Amino acid sequence: MRLIGELDESFTHRAKDTDGEWQLGHIAPLIGAGPGHYVIERELWISKNNSVYTGIRKMVQVDTICRCTGTKDSTGTMVFENDLLKDDFSGAIAQIRFGKYKQPGDDEFTEHIGFYADWQGELARKMRKDLGFWINKAKAKIVGNTIDNQDLLEEQDGR
Repeated sequence: MRLIGELDESFTHRAKDTDGEWQLGHIAPLIGAGPGHYVIERELWISKNNSVYTGIRKMVQVDTICRCTGTKDSTGTMVFENDLLKDDFSGAIAQIRFGKYKQPGDDEFTEHIGFYADWQGELARKMRKDLGFWINKAKAKIVGNTIDNQDLLEEQDGR
């Protein structure tokens, strides 16, 4: 057998297992367990007859599954969906999301898609959303995630 899917952190997911511990790996449905049951697979192997086998498997909590953005912040931390990004200049914190978004100043026909910084309140109308700008130019840092650190967003809303 040969290894076909070593853990490449830029093409992986993060999720909490059933014990509440973070796991990294490839997300796959758990066959035969019904809908909503997923596992993190750390290695995928293929045999000579093209059968695929997995290495380490962990059941995960579906509501904690986060996609990797494929980029790292200024401290070298891999950035995932639902991470919290802090702009040191303003002190503002944004949740990392994936989907369609508009930049401040975009006309009604302009739309972007991808990972973005979802600023809240007044900031949503003022601050750019493109993740690449915040990671590469502004050197923003990951300060937590919405699953473990929801209080960081709540503190910001209470300012």
